[in-house]
Amino acid sequence: MTRAPVFRTEGIEHTRRFLNWVRCHEAEIRHVAEGTSTRVRLVEIRPQVLGTTVYLRLRFTCGDAMGMNLATVACDHVVREAIEPGTGASCVALSGSFCVDKKASAVNMLEGRGKRIHAEVTLDAHQLVTVLKTTAVALCEVQYRKNLLGSIMAGAMGGFNAHYANMVAACGSHRPEPSRYSTLKCQGRERASAGGHAGEFAGVVSLADLAEELVG
Repeated sequence: MTRAPVFRTEGIEHTRRFLNWVRCHEAEIRHVAEGTSTRVRLVEIRPQVLGTTVYLRLRFTCGDAMGMNLATVACDHVVREAIEPGTGASCVALSGSFCVDKKASAVNMLEGRGKRIHAEVTLDAHQLVTVLKTTAVALCEVQYRKNLLGSIMAGAMGGFNAHYANMVAACGSHRPEPSRYSTLKCQGRERASAGGHAGEFAGVVSLADLAEELVG
């Protein structure tokens, strides 16, 4: 799980000192963050700079918890107890929209946020015809012309119209807030192929940023 507080510096030179301080005090930052919970482990601090605006994307492992609250609490302590006193920079917001939370984004697709899920399926010709009323060739053409080309034409980001969010939300529909992170769940990649044994369909899917807990 990630959280990215945004800071304001007094100028480019202050930004340089800020980044240098963070790099040199990573062990201190990790100590403060991991002191907030036995489940939190800080694994990466990735800065992104725009002049006097600095984002620090902190990546955590949070065990079987989803980790949204754990990451937020850890960042809050890190900002107040270490970064602001050590750098003199002001934290403008604890979440600077570079996390990225509840928004489809390239950074989440590329670097992930939450859990990465990979799955594959193989369906024989009998299953395709009797259950899905289709063929491997027809299914692959839908994947190519609708999910891939159609999504490119629409400028879709990450989901390629495969409706991952619907299926993931349905799996968690027994919970009070099953659709809270549907925007994150919609991002993924898939591959479909017809080959191998006669009439067989093979599919692979990868979800980049599934914000789900195993417990809690």
